[in-house]
Amino acid sequence: MLQPLSPIEGNLKTLSAQVHERIRDAILKRALKPGERIDQNQLADNLGVSIVPVREALKRLEVEGLVSILPRRGAFVTEISLAQMDDLYDARALIEGETVYRAVEHMTDADFVMMQGIIAQMRGMTSAGDVSGFLALNQHFHLHIYLSLIHISEPTRLRRISYAVFCLK
Repeated sequence: MLQPLSPIEGNLKTLSAQVHERIRDAILKRALKPGERIDQNQLADNLGVSIVPVREALKRLEVEGLVSILPRRGAFVTEISLAQMDDLYDARALIEGETVYRAVEHMTDADFVMMQGIIAQMRGMTSAGDVSGFLALNQHFHLHIYLSLIHISEPTRLRRISYAVFCLK
């Protein structure tokens, strides 16, 4: 059963976005186990929110592939097979490979130094077992690459590509 999550506190993000992050983090840290039914009322109580932002967050997580919502049965943490993981990483490698290929010519020495620093921090997070810290740094690392493309891509296209790649992680 889910261990209590700390309540949502004041933040600049929308309530739904905060709930989404908390549930996503619980799934990635395996506080919510693959195949486990998600008790929406308990989540809402633990987070100190109404059921509405929990449902919105679960819908977003379903799009990301982390949750399956079954009519009249509820929401469940998605069980992902090794074959599915291989497929996801193959798709991600293709997208990220093309992104890096296009971005690298627009990056400066300062960009590479900054990214090496992020990699060092990510290694530290890995050693400490800090999954959420690692994921935040990983997102920052990849976003930096995407942002180097901003002058050759229209921003809306960049956001769509970035979101799609982040969903594969």
